[in-house]
Amino acid sequence: MAGCAITPLRTWDANDFTLTEQEVKLIAIEEHDRWNDERIADGWTLDLSLKKADPVQKRTPYLVPWQELPPDIAQYDADFVEAIPSILASAGMQVVRTTELTQKLSDAST
Repeated sequence: MAGCAITPLRTWDANDFTLTEQEVKLIAIEEHDRWNDERIADGWTLDLSLKKADPVQKRTPYLVPWQELPPDIAQYDADFVEAIPSILASAGMQVVRTTELTQKLSDAST
């Protein structure tokens, strides 16, 4: 996850972890790619004539690369990504940058 890892909650300020703008964009793109793969596997198809998704017929105008999404839908993905630290903290987990994790593991082994 963009140079980050998920670990058990170890600090009380885990809820305050903030992803950089670049990390948010990268993870939002990855999340949208995952969403596309999930929809395709479930039989959804692209229909650019629609204004919003049709879950009954499994058609959506959003089955496109993230860069082609309407700005409000791309922002929806980014908003979700920005909420990940809080969501994980409420489940007893936290986000750490892998450089921090590597240093903590190194310190623990000495």
